[in-house]
Amino acid sequence: MVMSGEGDEKQSVINSYLDNMKLTLIQKIKLKINGRVYIEHRTRPRWNRPLPFYAFKCPVHGIVIDYTHDMDDYVSCPKCFEEKYGNMKTVK
Repeated sequence: MVMSGEGDEKQSVINSYLDNMKLTLIQKIKLKINGRVYIEHRTRPRWNRPLPFYAFKCPVHGIVIDYTHDMDDYVSCPKCFEEKYGNMKTVK
């Protein structure tokens, strides 16, 4: 979901963790050129180490944020995943 404020030079990005983030003009340009843009490293409970998070444009949900997956270093829309598979929890 993409939200924009009046007169605001930054664009709000809402990700699967419901964090509000702003993309700078430089990040918007990198997103347009590269298809994704680095946001920051984040960690979650039970993760061994922080992972890089990227903003990218989902054709269905607009700009979303996700971390890279597998050795292929790909990102996928967390909202599309949730719609397709529901709110799955991993079992250890």
